[in-house]
Amino acid sequence: AVRAGTLLYLHGGAYCVGSPATHRALTGRLARATGMAVFALDYRLAPEHRFPAAVDDAVAAARALADAGPVVLAGDSAGGGLALATAIALRDAAGPRPAALLLLSPWVDMAMDGTPPEPPPGEAMLSVPWAQACAAHCLGATDPRHPWASPLRADLAGLPPVLVQAGTDELLHGQALALHAALEAAGVGARCEI
Repeated sequence: AVRAGTLLYLHGGAYCVGSPATHRALTGRLARATGMAVFALDYRLAPEHRFPAAVDDAVAAARALADAGPVVLAGDSAGGGLALATAIALRDAAGPRPAALLLLSPWVDMAMDGTPPEPPPGEAMLSVPWAQACAAHCLGATDPRHPWASPLRADLAGLPPVLVQAGTDELLHGQALALHAALEAAGVGARCEI
């Protein structure tokens, strides 16, 4: 069934790599599964474009797409953190409210506090040193605890419903669980599937 509105997809890649092309298999499946049009944003990447360029691009895209109907913000890893930061930025600017958020193994704490130094045995993509290097490229002089860089630490009240999905064999598993708890504590409708 075709659904009104647009799923705005923000790809992962630690704010430094990735593109709509690298995530086409995933966004194609999301289009089929949701019945929604999917807009995969080619947002600006670090180190050429530092924080908050990606947030600015995602906010602009969400505002433009909202003219055509409901917008679901979605993303994986850094894109999941970016989707959450975008929802926070729109809320704080009294912008259009997304209908919902879909966050796949979201990277929501660029400070990486509490992250195990060694990834679990099944982790296929991420390491702490690589994530920290990418965070430094992205943030420059910005504090990694900035609410858009680490939206886990932000005021989450008033956000739309959120679905978080993650796996136990991922470096970001703990962040997914912490985010779910923080969303529930803020009174946000949230579901976490591990």
